[in-house]
Amino acid sequence: MNRTMRSDDGQVHISRRTALAGGLSAALASTIPGRGSARTRGRLFGPGGHALGISLYMLGDFFTANPEEALEAVAKIGFREVETDLGTTSSADLRRILDRNGLRVPNVLVLPIQIPGRMSLQTDSGVLASAAHALGAEFLTCALFPLPSEDDEKASAAETPGRMIGRALARLTADHWHRTADYLNRRGAEIRRHGLKFAYHNHNAEFARYGNTDGLTILLQNTDPKLVSFEMDVGWVAAAGCDPVAILKANPGRFRLMHVKDLAPGHKPNTVLRTETPEVGAGVIDWPAILPIAAACGVRHFAIEQEPPFTAPPIEAARRSFDYLIKL
Repeated sequence: MNRTMRSDDGQVHISRRTALAGGLSAALASTIPGRGSARTRGRLFGPGGHALGISLYMLGDFFTANPEEALEAVAKIGFREVETDLGTTSSADLRRILDRNGLRVPNVLVLPIQIPGRMSLQTDSGVLASAAHALGAEFLTCALFPLPSEDDEKASAAETPGRMIGRALARLTADHWHRTADYLNRRGAEIRRHGLKFAYHNHNAEFARYGNTDGLTILLQNTDPKLVSFEMDVGWVAAAGCDPVAILKANPGRFRLMHVKDLAPGHKPNTVLRTETPEVGAGVIDWPAILPIAAACGVRHFAIEQEPPFTAPPIEAARRSFDYLIKL
């Protein structure tokens, strides 16, 4: 990676506010409140608490092949919110299934690059907004960093999205994140005119260092809070070796959505989209400490998510995560 700080052996060196010494679990323990110290008096989720959601991305082919069966299973587990993209099932058809199962869609995610059969941020903003409104969504969220330039994007049209994104990682610079902030402000203004809120979802590439700053800091400092909110993916923050609580406390009100994603023990911090995610509660992240602080700092929608590969069928993994979180 051109602008990250690397040693001769290729290891990523992240700043002092990241967690390298002693392994990620020890570092998290030293940088966030102790287990249980920030507990609320009531339940975090369920009656009297927040609705617990799920990102349908983690259900993969199960949802794509049979949306009705998948959403029925999600509702039976106890989820009350889902996040989805604008893809293969029409918004009107999907809304009917959601309503039958008592499910809401607070947020829809779209990629900045065009994927066949799915809408993206390259789609007309009015068309995007119409599809999101049909689902009852409040937020439209950019699910990934834009590629470094439109020229590179067009030249790479024949590549798979994964390969395209992999190439893009090597070209990310501080200037790119400044351009991305400008882009997000413009798109946020367009989306706002259509009656939706706009947000940006992080991975761990945003934490590569550029001198005394990083990509996420640049985005937070250079986007208009009236136009751009953020969805914190806690798993990806931790995958970079960074402290989600410190980021939330330093930016109250900016993070309105959250992906509740855990991190496996022994993970090596990096900023190149590498992670391993067990079910929520089976990893190293201290959820009883983080979640109440997230709510206090302005997060209003929480959705579990897990990256493949899975050790159990995705719907069973979702059930295990739900069972852990609903007891907090």
